[in-house]
Amino acid sequence: MFPSVSSFHVRPESAHIPPEPHQPEAPRTSAPVLIHLSIEDGHADTGNAMPPRDLPAAYIAHPSGTLRSDLVHPGVQIDEKGRRYISDGKHAYAIRFDRDHRTERVYQPDNPAKPGIPVRLNQHGDYERHDEVGLKGGSLGQDLTRKLAAAEQRLEQARTTRRQAQNELTAINAQVRAADAPSANLRQAQQDAQRRSDDSRLSLAVAEGGVEGVRREVQALRQSAQQELADKRRHREDGRQLERTTQLEIDVIVAAADAARHASENTLDRLRKLRDDLRRIQAANNSLDAMIGNMTYDLNDFPRV
Repeated sequence: MFPSVSSFHVRPESAHIPPEPHQPEAPRTSAPVLIHLSIEDGHADTGNAMPPRDLPAAYIAHPSGTLRSDLVHPGVQIDEKGRRYISDGKHAYAIRFDRDHRTERVYQPDNPAKPGIPVRLNQHGDYERHDEVGLKGGSLGQDLTRKLAAAEQRLEQARTTRRQAQNELTAINAQVRAADAPSANLRQAQQDAQRRSDDSRLSLAVAEGGVEGVRREVQALRQSAQQELADKRRHREDGRQLERTTQLEIDVIVAAADAARHASENTLDRLRKLRDDLRRIQAANNSLDAMIGNMTYDLNDFPRV
């Protein structure tokens, strides 16, 4: 339950520990573009990257200066101008997060008005093109922002109504005091104005309570989301440690077999099992990274109260 460290490699001079057999990837229904994340120190590694099928050349970007890793989002690099990039091992592609559709998009920096191509991180630690954007959605934070804005708008309307009712009542009271013998119509107008003033005061109290209620809801949900995110990050750290431990165990077995110039069947079985375990751990880690990234975006959408 826990992306990825460097994959295990057997030294070519060792003939005793067979390398991992190639695992062909199952056919994909949507023919995704796989973009292997392998930029280090501002240079792209073309060793194991997949070609960027269906990504137009117009989307190739040119980062500025040295790239650094985004510590929150796996496989994403940031240039000196703060722009975010992914790589296919040969070219870099600028990405930005589409909050309305909850997806990263490859876009053209020189034509940012275009919506861009949606991509997502898969369980293998690669970005792939997808078309599952659907209709505009919204995060919990965006929903709360709209809810708070609506409550604050009702409050402002209630305040305006209250001011108008008070001004009306003040004016009619002044007319009543100025009249030697107020007419029945004037008395009735005074009663109606008083009723509207009382109603506006009640409406204002309700609107104020509505805003305060939404603010308390935002605070409670933010605290809950922050706690959940902290739990996921602790879980991710556990996964990172498990990944390192498993990789180390693989390295120890390989080194021991090389030193002995022979690998027993039990050793080979153990090695195969550990490699399978490592792949599962890395896949779980990738899923956690994607989840943590989405939760971070959601928290950023929360209104400030």
